[in-house]
Amino acid sequence: METADKKYTVIISDEATQMLVSHSRFLVQVSEQAALNLITEFKEKAKSLERSPKRNS
Repeated sequence: METADKKYTVIISDEATQMLVSHSRFLVQVSEQAALNLITEFKEKAKSLERSPKRNS
């Protein structure tokens, strides 16, 4: 059982970073706000993995 106060380290691979950059570059051609939203949501989801690492594989 996970404890509520335990904090995990989230490591974002180089490949995942490059994919985010690539998707953002494509998306910004359509909508700058959509690209910013993508980046913000990615950061929020990655941060949430610090507390709930088993929610995604």
